[in-house]
Amino acid sequence: MGRKVLILILLPALLAIAKSEHQVIQEGVELILVEGPAAGSSKRHPEVLSEQLYKRQNRIIEIYNEFYFVNEEIVGDIKVMFTLEMDGTISGCVPVENTTGSPELAHAICENILTWTLLSVPEAEYQSWVTVTVPYKFMPPKQPIVIDLSEVRAQSEEETPGEED
Repeated sequence: MGRKVLILILLPALLAIAKSEHQVIQEGVELILVEGPAAGSSKRHPEVLSEQLYKRQNRIIEIYNEFYFVNEEIVGDIKVMFTLEMDGTISGCVPVENTTGSPELAHAICENILTWTLLSVPEAEYQSWVTVTVPYKFMPPKQPIVIDLSEVRAQSEEETPGEED
């Protein structure tokens, strides 16, 4: 009959992809660059900032999905740089690298980042800003594996003797 069944491998990973539709990977902590007068603050450490950025990744994924559904060729890397102020607000976001071929996507991501507020730094500890550079990798969704069960059934029937009445 030619029935096909979708075989789900690595269910947790596929559920995450199903939720977001497309993958956006925030590169490793070592690739998040933090520079400026307040870079020594514990609240400005790349690992702390990476965690805060990860929590906001769903909106980046939604933005990417909007662009990807219009043009499936939008894949690649976007690296953004923004200024993180002492009070946690973000200013001056600019794309510093974009291999997706979509300046509009990079602009939309920066516009979204400008709405975020991250952890503030106590005034007594540091009284200034940092610049943060964050790379993102945009990839199309992974396709599930489809196995034709008619072939599997035929092999199984050949190996199993039939029941007689």
